[in-house]
Amino acid sequence: MIDNAIHNTTTPVAFVAEDDPGIAYLLKFLLTKEGYLVHLANDGEAASHYLHEQPAPDLVVLDVMLPKQDGLTLLSAIQRRPEWCDRPVIMLSAINEENTLAKAIELGATDYVSKPFDPMDLVMRIRRIKAGEAAHVRDARSTKHNAAP
Repeated sequence: MIDNAIHNTTTPVAFVAEDDPGIAYLLKFLLTKEGYLVHLANDGEAASHYLHEQPAPDLVVLDVMLPKQDGLTLLSAIQRRPEWCDRPVIMLSAINEENTLAKAIELGATDYVSKPFDPMDLVMRIRRIKAGEAAHVRDARSTKHNAAP
């Protein structure tokens, strides 16, 4: 199941794939407070459909252990899609193994958060990612405007 809200082009969009309803609700609440329009998928199959049918969001949050298709497989699929591959991805997992963390980073995850997590820590990570993107956009604009004709 995917929770799709109407997409306003000026509002940043976050896509969350999380099968635990309580955590999904918390993530939607936190991201909404941070100004994101949030789309939710409750399993890997729904997340895969979203990945192939919707425009790339501004932020992706994936649970590693999802029913029907795991988060690492989804992360790999994200990296193969040109319009999605540059989007920041935060992986969430109750699996606290270095191998899983290393694999997520190797596949292109921006950050990795172990469950249970401190909601304010996650918000700070999201803000850091958002600020980094804003700085990247400013740098790109500056380079474009300062380029010789």
